[in-house]
Amino acid sequence: MTQKLYYEFPLFTSWDTEIDRMFEENGKYYLTLKRTAFYPEGGGQPADKGNIGEAAVLDVQEKVDEIIHEVDQFPSSTRVSCSIDADRRQDHTQHHSAQHLLSAVLLELFDIPTMSFHLGNEIVTIDVDAPSISDEQIAIIEKKANEYIYDNRPVHTYYPDPEQLSGIPLRKMPKVEEDIRIVEIEGIDHSACCGTHIERTGQIGLLKIIKTEKNKKMTRIHFTAGSRSLREFQLAHNEMTKIARHFSTSKEKALEKISKLEEELKSGQKELKELKAFRASRIAKDLKESVNGRTICHYFADFDFEEMSLAASELLASDIHHVLLGCRNGLKVLFASNAESEINCGKLVKEHISKFNGKGGGTPQRAQGSFTQESDLLDFLNEMQKIL
Repeated sequence: MTQKLYYEFPLFTSWDTEIDRMFEENGKYYLTLKRTAFYPEGGGQPADKGNIGEAAVLDVQEKVDEIIHEVDQFPSSTRVSCSIDADRRQDHTQHHSAQHLLSAVLLELFDIPTMSFHLGNEIVTIDVDAPSISDEQIAIIEKKANEYIYDNRPVHTYYPDPEQLSGIPLRKMPKVEEDIRIVEIEGIDHSACCGTHIERTGQIGLLKIIKTEKNKKMTRIHFTAGSRSLREFQLAHNEMTKIARHFSTSKEKALEKISKLEEELKSGQKELKELKAFRASRIAKDLKESVNGRTICHYFADFDFEEMSLAASELLASDIHHVLLGCRNGLKVLFASNAESEINCGKLVKEHISKFNGKGGGTPQRAQGSFTQESDLLDFLNEMQKIL
């Protein structure tokens, strides 16, 4: 049986050992070691990665009391030096301990139990049995959890016998009945857990709740801890500093500045929309006066699709039966008809547009298309105009 160094010596990140056996399965390479500090995936915690000799460790799993290491190749010697990705292990350890602490605080303050835990490279979450958690509650939970971190309380791990186990106030009963490993945050929490953990709460460094969201009938809490929290803060601080500099203001007043600009933008967009509607109305009137029939074909050199669409709607609201319009801005076409027309606009566009390297289609009364070359668009308009 492999000696599990990750329990006996949780701070080990490098050691020498011997390979027990190597085997290949489905084109993948696997091996077992006499001693390993590589933590196998389990308890919500991902597997460690690193190197065994010249081989990179891709995954680690525990199967029938064996720790199976998946590697990218077999090492050239059975006597190997092993090393773990120390930053990855620290990140997992800090977050796993932070999860225990956060779950204990949720139970202590608001009697909210934790139902599941996910530890990923980018996202760390717990799902808790509560339909919602208020911002005020989050602030209280976060404050209490960090107070426990500052207390630097000891974290103990041990295997109690059945008699001792019955007297331990476990936060959640384990599904197994033998070899139950307890992780105890002194005075705060007792949990059955197979993961790696820090030795004192102070090593968590910091716990920050990022956000909450509804997940079915529960609430999902996103959080970070330790070194990852520091990186998140540095990123947020740097971006906020850039934003403040860009708007020539302080970080504290940046939101006020952005809100003001947002109001100005909305006002400008409203004015622009009104101007587009006015211009579309004028051009629709001019187009109607310039033709004698019930069909209007026109190419706009300076209109965009929104203006073109407004003009088409106004024309069709009069006695015009068909409008075939194109615009250089965006290389779009619009073909539409009123209720009296028997022409199927969507079908007609779909039948002919591919011949001109365009894409499009639509309903019987309204269709549109797009092109990558202006010459193709103009050729399509000429073809459609002949058909009409």
